[in-house]
Amino acid sequence: MTELSVLDELAALVPPPDVPDLGTKSWDAVFAELGSPLPADFMLLVERYGSSRSAATELTGGARTGTPRIPGVMDPRYAGGSWAKGAVHIGDVYRELRETHPHSYPTAAWPETGGFLSWGNTIDADHFGWMTVGQPDDWPIVLWGRGDQWADQDAQAQPTTPSEAT
Repeated sequence: MTELSVLDELAALVPPPDVPDLGTKSWDAVFAELGSPLPADFMLLVERYGSSRSAATELTGGARTGTPRIPGVMDPRYAGGSWAKGAVHIGDVYRELRETHPHSYPTAAWPETGGFLSWGNTIDADHFGWMTVGQPDDWPIVLWGRGDQWADQDAQAQPTTPSEAT
């Protein structure tokens, strides 16, 4: 019996689009703008699914129901915008909150060393991202929820199946 990859398990739960909405920049151009490569599994996810709105919105036709929180993801290779600048903007917002509420916002934010780098969000304004510690393929995935809610605040565990990430 062949073991499925996490991406294959996700595709069984949420099929990818027949024609993904993909950007046109090269990954090398994204890395240069960001100042860092990105995890290989993220690039594979984007290659298969492209940019997407929150899957919860897709699955419910826009209605907000009790569906799992599945992130919307922007393909970093879009030529019309800057994914890297957006990532820095999320970091700037976080740092502003940290200045006024240091106990509620205790971690570093991109581009600070080891900082949180957002790669997707939910319709409820939760941000999925990485704690950029070590090599990109080793970055743990974390969730910065609305307010000061963190899933895996200590950045020790990483979801290993799609059901753990939802």
